[in-house]
Amino acid sequence: QKKTPKKIMMDVYTNWCGPCKMLDRNTFQNQQVANYVNEHYYAVKFNAEGNDQITFDGKTFSNPNYNPANANRRNSPHELSRYFQIQAYPTIV
Repeated sequence: QKKTPKKIMMDVYTNWCGPCKMLDRNTFQNQQVANYVNEHYYAVKFNAEGNDQITFDGKTFSNPNYNPANANRRNSPHELSRYFQIQAYPTIV
C-alpha cells in the first residue's frame, strides 16, 4: 500500500452463505472482472463471522463471542463487521 497506493475492495462473506459462494464462482472467477479488480484495487476477503484479529484505522477488532463449533454455521458477527455496519452477505466494502 505504501509503495503502490490503491483502494481496498473487501468481499465480506460467511462460510454458510450460498450467494457468497455464487459470487466467488460466477463473478470473481471471471477473468475480465478479476483483471479489473486487481488493476484498480487490493482485493481482500473477510469472513464476517471469523475469528481473526484485525487492526484497521488504529483499532484492533476481534470476535470475542466466536464459537469454533459453529465454524461452518451461523456464528457471532466479528467486531469489524459491526464497525462497517454489515447487515447482509455478501457485501462489498
